[in-house]
Amino acid sequence: MKTLRQTCTAIVMTLVLAVSVFAGQISSPGVVSPPPPPPQQSTTEVDLTTMILEILDLMLIPMS
Repeated sequence: MKTLRQTCTAIVMTLVLAVSVFAGQISSPGVVSPPPPPPQQSTTEVDLTTMILEILDLMLIPMS
């Protein structure tokens, strides 16, 4: 009876260690990587937009 208990204990310990070793290698498709950040605008595009808005603003100001 003592031999059976030792054998069962050895099998259980082997299975516990084997499962914990492979736990980090289990793939799970539940997490999706975040999307890449949007491309940054260049300074010329921002400057051009600012210039156009300023010109339109000057054109819309009523003359006094």
